[in-house]
Amino acid sequence: MSLFFKIKTLFAVLFLSVSSLGLAQQDVAEIDIVHFDSSLNYAPGSSVSIHFNPSGIFEFSDDGDDNQFYIELSNSSGTFDNDTVILDQSISDSFFTTTLNGIIPTINEVGDYRLRVVATKALLLNGSYGLLTSETSVEILILPNLSGSFLTTYSTTPVNDNLFDCTNDNQFYTDPMFGSLLAESSTLSGSILPSVYRRIRISDFNISENNYNISRIDVINNNITNIADLQSSSFTMADDLQIGTYNYMVTKTDSNSGISSTYTIVFVLHRSTTTIANNSPEEICVNNVVEFFIDRESTGIAQNYRGSYYTIDFGDGSPITTLTHAETLFNNTLSHVYSSLSCGIGTGELTGYFIVDKQLYNKYNSDGSSNCEYNTIGNGVQKKINTSLAPEAFFETESICENQNLVVTNLTTLGQYGYAECSDTAVFFWEITNPNGVLYEPSYAYGILDDDNNWLTDINEDNLIDVVIPANQLIPGCWTFRLTSINESFCSNTSYYPEGNQSPYVVNVETYPENTGIYDFDIISGNQEVSEICVGESIDLIDNSNLNYLNCQNPTYEWTISPDSGYSFINSTASYSQNPNINFNQAGIYTITQTITNLCGTTSNSQDLIVEGSPSISFPNPIEQVCISFNDIPYTIDFSEVYSPQYSSEPFAPSSYLWEVSGDNITPDDYNFINSTSA
Repeated sequence: MSLFFKIKTLFAVLFLSVSSLGLAQQDVAEIDIVHFDSSLNYAPGSSVSIHFNPSGIFEFSDDGDDNQFYIELSNSSGTFDNDTVILDQSISDSFFTTTLNGIIPTINEVGDYRLRVVATKALLLNGSYGLLTSETSVEILILPNLSGSFLTTYSTTPVNDNLFDCTNDNQFYTDPMFGSLLAESSTLSGSILPSVYRRIRISDFNISENNYNISRIDVINNNITNIADLQSSSFTMADDLQIGTYNYMVTKTDSNSGISSTYTIVFVLHRSTTTIANNSPEEICVNNVVEFFIDRESTGIAQNYRGSYYTIDFGDGSPITTLTHAETLFNNTLSHVYSSLSCGIGTGELTGYFIVDKQLYNKYNSDGSSNCEYNTIGNGVQKKINTSLAPEAFFETESICENQNLVVTNLTTLGQYGYAECSDTAVFFWEITNPNGVLYEPSYAYGILDDDNNWLTDINEDNLIDVVIPANQLIPGCWTFRLTSINESFCSNTSYYPEGNQSPYVVNVETYPENTGIYDFDIISGNQEVSEICVGESIDLIDNSNLNYLNCQNPTYEWTISPDSGYSFINSTASYSQNPNINFNQAGIYTITQTITNLCGTTSNSQDLIVEGSPSISFPNPIEQVCISFNDIPYTIDFSEVYSPQYSSEPFAPSSYLWEVSGDNITPDDYNFINSTSA
């Protein structure tokens, strides 16, 4: 079996596999050689054609530094390690082509030469763009002692609004094309081109010295057709070719030397569909993602030429997105975030919209122009997007005393929406809860107040409705607020302040500090209320004011003790603690004062605490000698007058007394207490 048939059989298998995938697309690039005629003899100067199917993504941004395809010739040993060359005129500046023509350079020895196709910027497995070679290479027999001559062919297709022709007589091109890019899905070659315009002509045709043959290679479907030997300088293509890309290769073989040359021109018959749809509404909020969908089925871009690329201008001044056909097939969803407003821009029916413009580009020429570079084809497709801005709810207020009005200032940033002009009208809903848990829900919508308590008003004439709760409707404690704002049209995002996942805003409505009993605080020691303790003991001062039983009062406490010594605050408490713990290490009478302050004022209250020390006693005449006779017995000693003891005073005053009489041989029988006194 010849190499020609080996390759054909191989790719027939591949075709069955690829077709079973339907419209599934790949991103990683591959290059599959579909056909090269290795049965021919070539010589330096011969032109050759190689046919291949590039799949996946090849870099393109239309900046002059994009992917190139070229034919690489191995060294004489058939390897591509070194001494390889690029065939003359075989470089194609493109991200897609199905054929490359090239001219064999001068070589000096016979060898086992091979050819392969190389891409300079293919998408690789690691996600970067880099050099990629075809998965296989093909044999080529080059006779260095002979010389060949290159071959060119061209089309007779006229250039007009529907047809293009990028071929020329005696002009060698790497990958020349002709045909139509504006076909319908049912278009056949015969319906768009009469027979006189379906002709492929051979430059410098000489049947007396050369034999000619023409083949048609459909690389997309891996279909190779050897059409006929040619007896004239022109060949008329079939009239039943459907949508597709067809490589027409002409082979010229010298009758005397047997040296051959091949040259290919490509007939394209494709549609130029530029569909785009948005998966999200046409009216969206600023800074939200808009998704656009490109139909890649047969109703969309599936029948476009694979060498097409698309530009998407989102209309807001952002960089234009450029996508090749392969990139679009791989990912047909586009996302864009609009960061500016559309109201007030544009004119006529387009007022208030960003215009999303998708254009299709192909290589072709138009009537009166020989330029076969990329140009727009068709009118493209447009979508309209209106962007608007939702309000951002916000307010400010502060803690107050119950004798003041509670003022909540609405500082919402209004949204903007509309078409010819930007409107900013918003709807406001308040949620207000008093300290007893009663919920109030006043609202303002389009000039109408729903406010049973008459709390809503514009206090600063900024067209934002504020809240004013009169002092006579306030009760002390925690008041909570939440504001909801919405446009209700266009960008209808609801804005909350505070956010819905956060607690409501709390306002402290404070009351006057007052006594709740005899004292604002209790002195506790050993779990009992006391007015005196011993040196070294500690006390707890327990706040008993009216603020102790209300929330959101935010008082400050100050404890002062006079005299300012002989004590210390313990257990991490201090003079500003609500319930401090104090130890006393010196006896004395201490005056403890509690001062409570909040927004409404200050109150103070004091109590005395006796810290007792060890008592003492002294007599005015501690030693006195008395001489008595028998007649003086019983003898009375009066300690209330002459011998009156001097006791220590508070905080050293004794709390109990015990008298003892002692002496030599003195017993309790020798004396007794009189006048209702005892020991």
